[in-house]
Amino acid sequence: SKAGKEQIFAEVRQSMDDKFGIAKKEQMEFGNFLDLLSTKQGGNYYLTVQEIECNEYGPNKLYASPLNEALLQDDIPMKPSILSYLELHQINCWMGHSETGSSSKLHHDYHDNLYVVIRGQKQFALFPPKCVHSLYVHGEDEICNVFQNGLITYDADYREDGANQLNVRQWYDGSGGGAEEHKDCTDDDEEEQNEFDEDAFNGDDSDDLDEEQKFKFDEDAFNGDDTDDLDEEQKFMDKVLDEKLKQMEGNESNDDDDCDDGDEDDDCEDVLQLIRSDQQPPSKRQKVETKTTRTEPVSFSRVDLNEDDDILQQTFPKYAEIAKLKQELTIGEGEMLYLPCGWFHEVVSKSNAQLCSHLAVNYWLHPFVTNGTMQRPYCDSFWQDFNRKQHKQENGKPKKEKKT
Repeated sequence: SKAGKEQIFAEVRQSMDDKFGIAKKEQMEFGNFLDLLSTKQGGNYYLTVQEIECNEYGPNKLYASPLNEALLQDDIPMKPSILSYLELHQINCWMGHSETGSSSKLHHDYHDNLYVVIRGQKQFALFPPKCVHSLYVHGEDEICNVFQNGLITYDADYREDGANQLNVRQWYDGSGGGAEEHKDCTDDDEEEQNEFDEDAFNGDDSDDLDEEQKFKFDEDAFNGDDTDDLDEEQKFMDKVLDEKLKQMEGNESNDDDDCDDGDEDDDCEDVLQLIRSDQQPPSKRQKVETKTTRTEPVSFSRVDLNEDDDILQQTFPKYAEIAKLKQELTIGEGEMLYLPCGWFHEVVSKSNAQLCSHLAVNYWLHPFVTNGTMQRPYCDSFWQDFNRKQHKQENGKPKKEKKT
């Protein structure tokens, strides 16, 4: 097969009663993994998110094994046409075998998610992002922001589309052509669009919301956060970022080679030099290890939805406040679900009885900002520029190299 020799890391649970999501992983060839699915112990193996090799700027590919160029060219679209204006973060393959249903732990992601079921079915239990303070996530003490678009962050340095604000500030200042791009992001003939750009950059869109949206924003999205202090917090963040910039400028070497202004692909002083791996958006597997001894990802909930609601509400009192907000749905073969960032989900996977397996592909996308549109989902072209430089992608397709 096109992917039989690809090396993968499969999650392996100890028993059928355990949940996937944080199980230990074993390395094997994808072909051997397929053989294991047909054995009695096949239900204990699950292909989930794979680690992608990184350079100093972040992941150097948009996909990992068993996905490869042959599959993405002939069988699976690199980016479906309905996502044409959104920027990819990662493509993942999910595969396993369960006749009765195997489940993942309740958690949220940091990216928008287009989930496509190819074989079998997926049952989703969903909670909106505003429930984060009532779902007892492992990183509840580190929650910094619940943005209007649903993004939940555990670090104050990220804006609504998941970009690191220090990187973006440098990019806007012109280190990577950001100042020019910032101008392109505004429309001088539309006052509303100008407001959109400044607010989205600062992570505060509340001024643009109509009365109904304001009501939802105050009561739902932040769920008790002190939005009145947002302006003061932003001023403080601006001060911190300015100090960091000064420190970085003071430490820069003056011996760098000059750049060729005419070469758009020149790596010297472009946006890639601003995006270091330690400033990337938190990954799905971000751990809590600094302030506590916990090792579960910060985005995973302690709530086990398999328990009776009465027991859950006794064990987790705040869960009673949001239990009625749970939504359930099932997607089958040939169907897909668009799940915005921050939505909590527990997924139960069931196999196609004839093919003895379930299979899905999902696309993680950088989340678009609250006031964005399908044609202009972001307040600037920061992520587009990053993908063009880092992955040489244009509109979801590999960028053709220039002939010299």
